[in-house]
Amino acid sequence: MARWGVALVILALVATSCSDDDAGTDDSAVVDETTTTTAGAELSGGDDTTTTSTTTTSTTTTAAPLPATASTGCSASSVDGSTTDGPQTLEYGGEQRKYLVSIPEAPAGVAAAAPLIIDLPGFTATAEDQAASTRLSTLGPERGYIVVTAEASLATVGTTTGPMWNIVDAFTGVREEDPEADVDLSESDDVAFLDALADHIGNSMCVDTARQYLTGMSVGAGMTTWATCQEGTRFAASAPVAGMTQGLTCPAEVVPPFITFHGDADSQVDYDGGNLSGFDLGIPAVEERAADFAQRQGCSATTTEETIGEDVIHITWDCPDGAAAEVYRILGGEHIWPGSPQPGANQTVDASELILDFFDTHPTDAIKEGTGS
Repeated sequence: MARWGVALVILALVATSCSDDDAGTDDSAVVDETTTTTAGAELSGGDDTTTTSTTTTSTTTTAAPLPATASTGCSASSVDGSTTDGPQTLEYGGEQRKYLVSIPEAPAGVAAAAPLIIDLPGFTATAEDQAASTRLSTLGPERGYIVVTAEASLATVGTTTGPMWNIVDAFTGVREEDPEADVDLSESDDVAFLDALADHIGNSMCVDTARQYLTGMSVGAGMTTWATCQEGTRFAASAPVAGMTQGLTCPAEVVPPFITFHGDADSQVDYDGGNLSGFDLGIPAVEERAADFAQRQGCSATTTEETIGEDVIHITWDCPDGAAAEVYRILGGEHIWPGSPQPGANQTVDASELILDFFDTHPTDAIKEGTGS
């Protein structure tokens, strides 16, 4: 995979310093001077007299209150106002796990609880590769999101070694059926790692915990799907790209709203199911998996198709309020993020912008129950 370098300039969140008496309030005095000249000769027979009167008024600017779902990092003591650049690490499971973080600029003097997106690269891709491809680390903060681009632990498949998310539990029985397979996956519990990473960010930055989202490419999309298939997932919505079907099981009865993009000429993860990276693992077709996840949200089987340009079909399900299921089928599309600067990427739609639009309208608890199985 080609490496796409990226330099992330991290803008610090600034929290208000509050006193015991006037927290969140900025009082300032406005002085209005009025000068009046009177004809003294007319009034008293003397020289003209100039009288100046001063009126003082007070204006009050009050910061919007933080939501009840604001993280602990929203306290002034947790926001140090520093600017951090380059890769960060979080110790988890005996490893130093790498991630990048981009932060929106908050208004001066205001602690704002920002929504959080965690973006996951595919096999062999680094966090820098993913950030350059999706551009979410730039686009997200422009729209108020904290964006964390996380990197997987190293794994070996055949002769290739690189970062790879551990979604083996999504393929029940596959490892046991072929114990001689030349696959050496990380033993990391990556579902728990993503929870730990989100907690870490929420403890150190001001996050709206009702608006935490997950997206990813290829195996990162498989990890996105697997993490949001866990009962009680913290993620309000998901956006797997070119890999929603990686996995055979989904334990959760109800899954959060999702938007997915997939090329129907993808040779790595077949749109019509079956093949995954040359192995016939019996993965479901994209629209089959999407219909299943729509049904788990209480959506009907009724779909609507919209053609965009000449090479994109947008499929949506009829869902109750708060639920959503959307597929963008890229006609002739390969295993690439739509809208990416990578050669061969579809440019009819920009997956990143559409993902941000989708996340904007889907906070946690918008859907309370589903009818999935």
